[in-house]
Amino acid sequence: MKDILQLFIVIWLAIFAYLLFPNQQLIRLFILITMTLVFIAWGLKQHIVNKTLSLNIILEYCFLGLLGIALVSFLLYYK
Repeated sequence: MKDILQLFIVIWLAIFAYLLFPNQQLIRLFILITMTLVFIAWGLKQHIVNKTLSLNIILEYCFLGLLGIALVSFLLYYK
């Protein structure tokens, strides 16, 4: 539960930082990429602790991160 709360706080901080720079697309992209890397690291850490880490899980987190970047980038640049 503590780990999910940490991820929740990081996501809210990223959303706040994202909204703090409304016309700064490069900064917003940096925030988005940083948040994606934090999400991937958090997920991998969870699976390492639970001893369930595999190549499929690593690829899943990477693809989810790339999908998130693609979706938010599309919304960011094509308003």
